[in-house]
Amino acid sequence: MLHKDGFLALAVGALVVIFSGCGSGNRAQVEPALEKQVAGLRESLDTLSTDLASKSQLASVADDMRTIQKQVASCGSGNRAQVEPALEKQVAGLRESLDTLSTDLASKSQLASVADDMRTIQKQVASLVAEIGSVPVDGNALPPDTKAVEYHTTQDAKVFVSKLGKHPSAEKLADALATVDAWPVKSDQQIEMRKFKLELASQLRKQVKEEVIAIQTAALNADCGAKGAAKHAAAGRILALYPMSEDKTIIEEAKQLSAQQAELAVRLEVIRRQRYNHWAAEQVEKAILDYNNTKSRIPYRTDTDKLVERLVENMGAVDPALLEPAVLELYNYAFDLTRAALSEQEKIDLAKRMTDPSLKRKILGDF
Repeated sequence: MLHKDGFLALAVGALVVIFSGCGSGNRAQVEPALEKQVAGLRESLDTLSTDLASKSQLASVADDMRTIQKQVASCGSGNRAQVEPALEKQVAGLRESLDTLSTDLASKSQLASVADDMRTIQKQVASLVAEIGSVPVDGNALPPDTKAVEYHTTQDAKVFVSKLGKHPSAEKLADALATVDAWPVKSDQQIEMRKFKLELASQLRKQVKEEVIAIQTAALNADCGAKGAAKHAAAGRILALYPMSEDKTIIEEAKQLSAQQAELAVRLEVIRRQRYNHWAAEQVEKAILDYNNTKSRIPYRTDTDKLVERLVENMGAVDPALLEPAVLELYNYAFDLTRAALSEQEKIDLAKRMTDPSLKRKILGDF
C-alpha cells in the first residue's frame, strides 16, 4: 500500500505539472473550479495517515498472538484459570490493535477513490487550460490591460522635488510629499527613501510655519475685516498641511501654531468691533454738528423736519446693540438733543423712522 507522504508527493507533482500550463492570471480562474474536489482529496489523504502505522501494528499483533498461544499451550486445563488474569492486559491490548486495523481495508478502497479523483482533476484542468489558452511560464506575463509596477528610487524623489524650484510653497511641498509617499519602492531602497521623506516633511513644517505666521500678520494689518477674515482662512488652510509626528517638539510647535490661529480669530473680531464703534462715533459727531447748524436760536423757528432728517441720515445706520459704553452714551446724547426740540408727535415719528425695517443698519461684517 502506498504511504500517505509518498502519495501526497505524487499528487502535488501532478498538480504542478498540470498548473505549469497556466499563467498566474489563469490560475485564479482554474482554482475555484477545482476547490471542492481538492478538498475531498485532502480529506482522503488525511484518512490514510495511519496506513503505515497499521502495518507495524499488524506485525505486533501477530507476535502477541503467538506469545499467547505458547502460554496457553504450556498450561493444563487446571492452570488456565490462573493464567487468564495474567494474560488479561495483553488480550485487551490485542483487541485495541485489531480495532485500529478494522479501517485498513476501507483505507485501501479510499486510496483507489483518490486515484480516480486525481484523474478527474487532471482531465478538468487540461480542459480549462485548452479553453482559456496557455500562458508562457516565464513569470513575466501579465493579464491584458495590466500595467507593470513601476518602482522608484530615492534619486527619482530628489529629482522630482528639485523641479519645484528653490523656494517651493507649502502647498507644493505637501503635494510632492504625498506623491513620493505613494510611490512603490523596492526593499533595498526603503530605508534611504524613508530618510528622504522625513527630511522633506521637516522642510514642509518649516515652510508651513513661515507662511502661517506671515499670513496671520497680514490678517491683523488688513484694512477691513473681510480681508482679515480671508487671510485667517488662508492661514488655516496652510496650517492643515503641517505634518504631524510623535516627536514632542513637533507636537508642541503644532499646538502653538493652532493656538495662534485661534487667538487671531478673536483678535480680528475685536478689531472689527473697534472699527465699528469708531465709525459710529464719527456718525454721532456729524449728527451733533448738523443739529447745531440747523437749530435756530429763535424759539419756534427751528426746522424740526430737517432736524429729524439729519439725525436719521447720520445715525440711522448705527446699531446701538453693537456700541461700547462710551459711544453708546454719545449716541444717546445726540438723540436726546434732537428729541428735546420736537413735539410729542414728532418724537413718535422719529422713533418710527429710526426703527423702520427698510433702514439698513451696518453690521460688524462690514468692518
